[in-house]
Amino acid sequence: MTKYRLEPTGNRVALAPIQDEMVTKGGIVLPDVAARRPARGKVVALGPDCTTYRIGDIGLFPRYAGVEVEVDQDIYIILAEHELLARVYPEENVLS
Repeated sequence: MTKYRLEPTGNRVALAPIQDEMVTKGGIVLPDVAARRPARGKVVALGPDCTTYRIGDIGLFPRYAGVEVEVDQDIYIILAEHELLARVYPEENVLS
């Protein structure tokens, strides 16, 4: 089977969605069918015109922004760089 590499064009960004496990206040884990589409993801590929983000960054985006695609059985969300709302850092990288 041929493996494919995802390479966005222009100023587009490809993100691997990060799905948080949904747990109610009572500790009940909700199944995937009850989960909403993720609103954050890890940048896995950048178009040649992207200047703000780097591969590995965690970005926040509107829940239904971009286009969801499947490549080699992996799901990605491709959207324009300007559609990303913010970058998320681990707490140890936050400037005080």
